[in-house]
Amino acid sequence: MRICKPLLATAAVIGALFLGSRATAADYAVGQLDMGRQEAMPALDAPIEGGVEPSALYPDNPWGPPPPGAPACEAASGCCSICGQGSCCPPCWYLEEGVRVLTRTRAGHQRLAERAGTIAPRTALTTKSDSFDIAPGYFTTFGRYLGHDAADNDRYIEFSFWGLNQWDLDACVNSAERVDYRRPSDDALVFRGGELRTAFPLDIVGFNGADSIVVNYDHEINNVELNYWIRPRARADRLVLEPNGRWVRQCQTGCFISYVIGLRMLAIDDGFALRSQGQIDIPGGGNNVAVAGDYRIDTDNTLLGFQLGTDFEFRQCRWSWGGRFRAAPFVNFADQESRIFADRLNAAGNGMGTAVALSRKDGEEGAAAVIELGLMANYRLAPHCLVGLGYDVMWVPGVALAPDQLDYNLNGCTQLNNGATLFYHGLTMSMKWAW
Repeated sequence: MRICKPLLATAAVIGALFLGSRATAADYAVGQLDMGRQEAMPALDAPIEGGVEPSALYPDNPWGPPPPGAPACEAASGCCSICGQGSCCPPCWYLEEGVRVLTRTRAGHQRLAERAGTIAPRTALTTKSDSFDIAPGYFTTFGRYLGHDAADNDRYIEFSFWGLNQWDLDACVNSAERVDYRRPSDDALVFRGGELRTAFPLDIVGFNGADSIVVNYDHEINNVELNYWIRPRARADRLVLEPNGRWVRQCQTGCFISYVIGLRMLAIDDGFALRSQGQIDIPGGGNNVAVAGDYRIDTDNTLLGFQLGTDFEFRQCRWSWGGRFRAAPFVNFADQESRIFADRLNAAGNGMGTAVALSRKDGEEGAAAVIELGLMANYRLAPHCLVGLGYDVMWVPGVALAPDQLDYNLNGCTQLNNGATLFYHGLTMSMKWAW
């Protein structure tokens, strides 16, 4: 690297010396061309009024020599007559605002409730009984131009946020009949109630013999990034003679590949609730006894790490389109909290006992990742305003989801399951201002 930098810097200075006296499209008068007058265009060896001498090499500049006369934010020496932009018009600042509409995959399959009857039990409710709808969220990016390097790249620092996407899923199942619940060991009648039951022990009547079971599942995602961009500058604008005899400046098209490296934080919150209620008949303990159960699980995932990525873009004058790729390794600081409250029979089985009130917590650091692929297209409405449309897919392995923490063993050890994989996909619509 120590050898390459001087070579690149020397090559840039030599190129500037050779090209410093050449006329550019901005130096020609944009006026009616008189084909009968030779002085309508400057001679090739004529001095260019207002030309800038090549700058000297600055050893303290880590990017090599700057372009001739270029300040930190380059003043436009001329712009494309069609789109108002050009190779010499990088924005000093830019702001992009929009909406990102995403959908996500359902949680892994977990049996929540079944129908108990005279025949074999039948599944009544699972975590896949319903699917998530789309969730709109907010998207913003704010960037600052840093400068132009010897490799003809523009460099930017950029802050980006997208998130506030929230999903809510509700599912409900009701009992169609009343059944007898008997002890497996001696077939003795324990109680009579609704046909809905869960995997909790039989004496947890808050979740067994239920008349209705309701599931609530909510999910939220937020993403923050601080990125450093290297974007190649387009080839020098060209001077085009229009049919009406006017010389105009036009930007050049092509395919360009940009690179990004940055810091990233992804926060994923997951909440799950299983609620049950019913009325049971207890032999020797009364009829129509109201019972209920409430099982809530909350998980938080905070993914911290860095990301690498690239954009490839096909630039036309007003249009641009292409694709993007991001890969980000993370450390996931995950934790979960579970709370169980349920009515319970007493030890003798002839009445209600002390209700179950249980709280569990656990936390763990683990490896996670994000892989993103996307397509994008932009259209320039005005020299400083663009509209964009994109479609992205994103995989997030190594996260903890609330339904995966279900544990029906009241005396079991608290453990965190952070091996789930999420899949998101959806549209991004935005508007970008640059100045």
